[in-house]
Amino acid sequence: MTTVPDHWSMAEAVTILSTYSTLYYALIKRANLKRGESILIHSAAGGVGQSAINMCLNYGCDIYVTVGTEEKKQFLVKEYNIPVNRIFNSRDILFKNQIMDATNGKGVDIVINSLSGEKLDASYECVANSGRFVEIGKYDMFQNRKVGMFDFLRDIQFIGVAFDSAFMKDPELLNEFYDWMHKNCTNGCVKPINYTVFNASEAEKAFRFMTTGSGK
Repeated sequence: MTTVPDHWSMAEAVTILSTYSTLYYALIKRANLKRGESILIHSAAGGVGQSAINMCLNYGCDIYVTVGTEEKKQFLVKEYNIPVNRIFNSRDILFKNQIMDATNGKGVDIVINSLSGEKLDASYECVANSGRFVEIGKYDMFQNRKVGMFDFLRDIQFIGVAFDSAFMKDPELLNEFYDWMHKNCTNGCVKPINYTVFNASEAEKAFRFMTTGSGK
C-alpha cells in the first residue's frame, strides 16, 4: 500500500497507477531510459502517451509522437508544447519516412509502441542502431505475429512488456514503483494527466466514452 501525495486529489491520483506503472517497468526497468535520448511515442494523446511525454520531458529527451486526429495533435501542441513538426499521423505508415528524415536517417533510440500490423513493422524500422523497441500493446503478441530478424544485426533490442505478469512473478515491483513515484511526484516526471470524471450512475456512458478514443 502507498499514500496519495498531498498535492494530488483522489481523481488525479487515479490517473497515475496503470499508466505510470507500465512506463516505469517499460522505460526505467527494461529499456534503461537515459537522459537526452530520442524517443518515438505512439498514441501520445492517450493516458500512457501523456505520461510518457511527462517522463521524457523530465529526462530531457528528444521527443517525437504520433496521434490519430488533428484535435489530438492540437492538444499536444497546446498542453505539452510539442512542435508541430514532431507530431505525425498514426493512421498510416508515412511516419516511418518522416521520422527517418527528421533524424537524418538515424532513427530514434527508443520506440514505445502500441500500434499493430504493418504499423508495428514501420515503427520497428524507426529504431536506431543499438536502440530499443518497447512493445506495450498485446494484440500482435496474442496473434503470435512474426517480426523480421534482420534488424537484430543492428544490435536492436525488442522488449515485450507485460507488467501484470511481471508483478505476479515479483510483487515487490509494485513497491519499487511506489517509491519511484513518490520520489518523482514533485519534479514534473510523474504528474496527473488530463481526465474526465463520470458519476457512478454514468458507468455505461463512461465505457462508451472510452471506446470512442476521443478522450485525451
